[in-house]
Amino acid sequence: MSLTAEQRRIFNAKPIHRMRWFASLLHWHGLQLERIVPPPDEAAGLRIPEPGIIAFYMTTDWKFNLQINETPIGQSVTHQATIKADRYGINRIDWHPFTLFDDDEELKHEAERLRPWLDRKLYKDRKWLRAFRQYHPELLLPSRKKCRGR
Repeated sequence: MSLTAEQRRIFNAKPIHRMRWFASLLHWHGLQLERIVPPPDEAAGLRIPEPGIIAFYMTTDWKFNLQINETPIGQSVTHQATIKADRYGINRIDWHPFTLFDDDEELKHEAERLRPWLDRKLYKDRKWLRAFRQYHPELLLPSRKKCRGR
């Protein structure tokens, strides 16, 4: 579906470069700005503000990625982020709220605050993964839950 001029203006105004820098502070690269434009009847039910576009950010690997959503939809300051780590046997972790500050130091502090859950390097650390799986079995993919006792 093609965008209206108003939707295109809103989408193009999103702070993709700032968000990419924030993601890089958490060792994520390749962050892209994505969009969903639901039909008007669905948009009303989802409480999507006019002109009915949902913008979000996501890295490209479907089995291990960072996703960032605006919260609430339609603004560019407050967000929430999660990690999908199917590759490592972890289902989507909880959503973690943050503010996309204009000030670099404040944004670095936000990244530091989120590092224990969202830093990409953690998921590549076997010791950390083992501990994560042990302390958060509710976040494991079903196939991994069955293998825990072996």
